[in-house]
Amino acid sequence: MRGTSAERSRYRTGSLISRLTLPRRAFSGRYFAMTDQSHQVDFQAAAHLYKWPSINNSRREDRAPYMVVNGTLDQCIRDFMGKPEKTRHLYEIRTKSQPPLVPDVLSPEHVIELSRLREFL
Repeated sequence: MRGTSAERSRYRTGSLISRLTLPRRAFSGRYFAMTDQSHQVDFQAAAHLYKWPSINNSRREDRAPYMVVNGTLDQCIRDFMGKPEKTRHLYEIRTKSQPPLVPDVLSPEHVIELSRLREFL
């Protein structure tokens, strides 16, 4: 593999992007290329942003979440990232599963990784 050791180690982390989207065999020069079409994400897929009711910034598991946004995955990710960081754990995105990168219910951590992936692409 070519590139500096700093470039290579940057993509060895346990993040979703480095594990699934950026295989080592796709590295050429300074940039990674997505060589496998099955690992692409459809950001125009239908999605819904839900918020869990809370007390003192903690989820109320005895209540059901309610829909805040009905749109595309891209729109839901943008709206989620616009929420205050302290309250993001109260939100989740529901969409059609796109294995292996997108499950049907996205946790806040997963949404952040997909946001990074969207910016990378």
